[in-house]
Amino acid sequence: MATFLLNEWFWADCSGERGEGPQREAVRLLIAFVEGADRIVFVRGCPAERKFWALCRNDRSKIEREICRAFKLNILYSTNCIVLDADQLPPLPPELEAEVKADDRYLVQAQIAVTDCIVITSDGPLLATLQANGRPAKHRDDFLLEYFSNKAGQSE
Repeated sequence: MATFLLNEWFWADCSGERGEGPQREAVRLLIAFVEGADRIVFVRGCPAERKFWALCRNDRSKIEREICRAFKLNILYSTNCIVLDADQLPPLPPELEAEVKADDRYLVQAQIAVTDCIVITSDGPLLATLQANGRPAKHRDDFLLEYFSNKAGQSE
């Protein structure tokens, strides 16, 4: 069992903002999380949460409605989701303040609060900063490839 913190890319992909291929990958990941034991960290009051609720309000397509429903019912309100409040996160280490953009600071703070958490991001500078500071992080593309490869290997 692993713990993951997905930033805004996940909700952009779920919305179809980046195209049909990334949307299919996001849905596949959502299904894997629903069916598996891995945990998700969800931070209230952060950019990723705002993107999630915007997707739920958007209501453009059946797939988006199902994504919101599945996430809310099977992940957000489950024991596999660690919900944190942005205003109660620990402070950012001083050495990272200048390196991490203000909109991304909640990710590092949440990772400090949930020590075994792996940040999954598509933000190159954030990824480089996290990795340079010894914080577990993976690029979205590498993570998906590895995650689905591991899942396929487990089902054989």
